[in-house]
Amino acid sequence: MHLKNPVPQIQIYSLKNIDYWYWCRYYIETQQTCCYKCSYCNTQNPLATEGLYNSRGLPEKKETIGFGLLNEPLDRRSIFLTAEIFKTLYEHGYGLNILTKSDIDETIEELVLSNLTQFIKSDRVRVTVTLITLKQKLHSILEEGTPEPEKRLQTLKKLSSVGIPTGVAITPIIPGLNDDIDEIEEMIRKAAENGAKWVLFSGLASDHYSMKHFFEAEPGKRVANLFNDKDRLEKRYREIKQRVIKLITEMGLHIRIPRIVFTPQDPFHMNYRVSEILFNLSYIYELHGEWFKMGMFRRAGAIIENLTKPIKRLVLEGDLEYYRGINPDVESIIREVIYTGDSKLYSYYLKNITVSPGLAEINNL
Repeated sequence: MHLKNPVPQIQIYSLKNIDYWYWCRYYIETQQTCCYKCSYCNTQNPLATEGLYNSRGLPEKKETIGFGLLNEPLDRRSIFLTAEIFKTLYEHGYGLNILTKSDIDETIEELVLSNLTQFIKSDRVRVTVTLITLKQKLHSILEEGTPEPEKRLQTLKKLSSVGIPTGVAITPIIPGLNDDIDEIEEMIRKAAENGAKWVLFSGLASDHYSMKHFFEAEPGKRVANLFNDKDRLEKRYREIKQRVIKLITEMGLHIRIPRIVFTPQDPFHMNYRVSEILFNLSYIYELHGEWFKMGMFRRAGAIIENLTKPIKRLVLEGDLEYYRGINPDVESIIREVIYTGDSKLYSYYLKNITVSPGLAEINNL
């Protein structure tokens, strides 16, 4: 059952499975096109909406609603509408997860910030600011019309100073353009100084069909040959990943957005805690290029996320083994989380994320 679209002119998208980067299954767009002209953006390509479904409304069950999947959520063209949507979502008990490149001027501060602060007491808001370079010239080429890097750092500071949990997304990292490790380190450091608690990072979608427009014009032309050499590209991304996760952990930051918890009394609360840990383990294995384990934990996370019964009941009744995709290693982690609230393997990774222990080492942790 869905709640009717609160504002008929907006577009609501739903996903079959949760987006485990931002912990959303529903996204709201207030505009058909983005107000910015980032050269690497592929949202106007048909592939960008693959896997997205038009939804007539929001779920009755309280969930986190995402903003910024396709277009800038703090677009001045619809900022009054956006403020009203935030107010409506707060009144109905939903959470917000926002991805933005925007600066915060007086209008946004007056309209949006006042609505966002309402979510703080119940810890139902997360805001991530995209930042891909500190160099003015490169910024103007890659992200035409967007606020300057310094203004985005000010956005982080303004949001975090009033208690809104914030982080930074260094994405996309494009080898040959904005992959200088010293600059990435400076971005992470400055983001942390301005209140960021997590750092997300990823590369550029490398298939030439969806990114054809980027590789045929400047500055994409400069790196097109590198993206044709898959081995060389993967080697460079491995080097970047290793350095970046080391920097993030050394600065005491998170590599994931903390999931919003609605009511611990909810019988499905443990389902969400278990799936969060499984998805995060999947991501950590992905960072280390361990694709089999990545897929194993991702499948298990999706199964637990979509269960129609409380996971604790399934474990107590011995029914978990009947779910295809839950092998004994994963089941032992699930049981551990249910009975202790945490996982030794996951805790180990958070402290030693640059190390990649095998599943055989779990019992020795």
